[in-house]
Amino acid sequence: MLRRHPWVFEGSVAGGRADSGETVRVEGEDGRFLAWAAYSPQSSIRLRAWSFDASERIDAAFLARRIAAAVAIRARLPIASDGIRLVHGEADGLPGLVVDRYGELLSAQFLSAGAERWKPAIADALMQATGAAALYERSDTSARQREGLALNCYCYTGGFSVAALAGGATRVLGIDSSGPALERAAANVALNGFDAARHEGLDADVNQSLRAMLDAGRSFDAIVLDPPKLAPTVAHAERAARAYKDINRLALMLLRPGGALFTFSCSGGIAPDLFHKIVAGAGLDAGVDGLVYARLGAAPDHPMTVTFPEGEYLKGLVILKR
Repeated sequence: MLRRHPWVFEGSVAGGRADSGETVRVEGEDGRFLAWAAYSPQSSIRLRAWSFDASERIDAAFLARRIAAAVAIRARLPIASDGIRLVHGEADGLPGLVVDRYGELLSAQFLSAGAERWKPAIADALMQATGAAALYERSDTSARQREGLALNCYCYTGGFSVAALAGGATRVLGIDSSGPALERAAANVALNGFDAARHEGLDADVNQSLRAMLDAGRSFDAIVLDPPKLAPTVAHAERAARAYKDINRLALMLLRPGGALFTFSCSGGIAPDLFHKIVAGAGLDAGVDGLVYARLGAAPDHPMTVTFPEGEYLKGLVILKR
């Protein structure tokens, strides 16, 4: 926190205890003030900074000011959509809080002990700042497990399928290991006015399915890979790299010449340059070459601050197979 990075890991804490989510004063070895932070006794990220101002008071009014500032910044962004990220965690000075707006509805994730402790105040501030019709909680990611918080399961619901159909795809195959998610994907296809016959859902393991399709001699004009967060931290990077490499290798082999691979990673432990190297290695193993048509990242409503590079966790490549 000497350089205003918002995290303190477990191994860097010399002493002190608090309740889950409680605001604590963080001091350096010399006793000088560093930050006000939320304490998480079960997470490897033991402290998440609310403020680096010693005179700041962490209360409902503080949270309301931070939320209002985040909403005001989004109002200045040239995003032609009624779907926008309003709060992006640490980048907006609200660690562990993610809020998306879809028209008149808000969807919030409380992913840290601090955000969980202040949930009622945060909910009130969000409604006040946005005038939204309703706020839905979707705190259902593995991050809550690492914080020692309760977890509800979820999976993908057809966002890329709908986008592909809207872009002119004649037929789309969606693979997911969750039947309910596939049902929701089918419903989303119908809600967007597309013929259900153009979308097929396959309830299966992605890696096994790709291998079976390769053995069957199938091929595709375009493949989208958007796996879950395989490496939340750098410590998980080596294992995640193997998984990313394998799935990209299979996808490249299944593409027809001239086909497009849209491959993504939301892992904070995999930097953009490492992700590119992993995909390049997958191409070598597959005996496939391709052109990097585009490098993709988060939209402007997912900001990254100078002092928190981990905020740049969304990354992607578009590769045209030769």
